[in-house]
Amino acid sequence: MSNTINEEIERFSEYARRHSGEAESLDVLYRRWREQAECEDVIASIEQGERDAAAGLGRKASDVFAELRHELGVKK
Repeated sequence: MSNTINEEIERFSEYARRHSGEAESLDVLYRRWREQAECEDVIASIEQGERDAAAGLGRKASDVFAELRHELGVKK
């Protein structure tokens, strides 16, 4: 995460203002905010992977698995 602590506090403050009546405590609200942020990070990573694949910037999974099996000495 490349955000500064002040940026993170501001993002959480905004989230808390929008969702203040939806949680029984600030701890619960913070946990929900972190879970949402993690989901957004995962989605962004998947979307980047799709863009990379479309641009031919990846490797076939079968090639990667074959390489790993070879490196680890595992037979298919």
